[in-house]
Amino acid sequence: MKTTHLKQGRTLFYPVIACTIFEELLCRSIVHNLANKMTNYIFQQKDNAKFTASCLSSGFFGLIHLTEPDAFVKASFATVNGFAFARTYNDYGLLGSISSHMTYNLVLNTVVYTFGD
Repeated sequence: MKTTHLKQGRTLFYPVIACTIFEELLCRSIVHNLANKMTNYIFQQKDNAKFTASCLSSGFFGLIHLTEPDAFVKASFATVNGFAFARTYNDYGLLGSISSHMTYNLVLNTVVYTFGD
């Protein structure tokens, strides 16, 4: 019988809630906003600045996932997902990006915990 992470006492709190809030605060509230201000100053067009800020913050989001096992694969997925979270942040704000990120992590971790690594 296979023992899953949840049976070993591991919870979903850390990957779904704690990491998500920290990553979104870091990548959206700090990196994205700083990149948006800098690129808005350079391009003088809000749409270009938002797109560029989304690219930069998603790249940073991917970089912080290089510390995980299977780093290149996870960082690649994180970069793509980071772009989606950044665009969500542009349209719905920090709460929207946190909510979408939490939902993604909940589904992903539930599948991983249920079916194994």
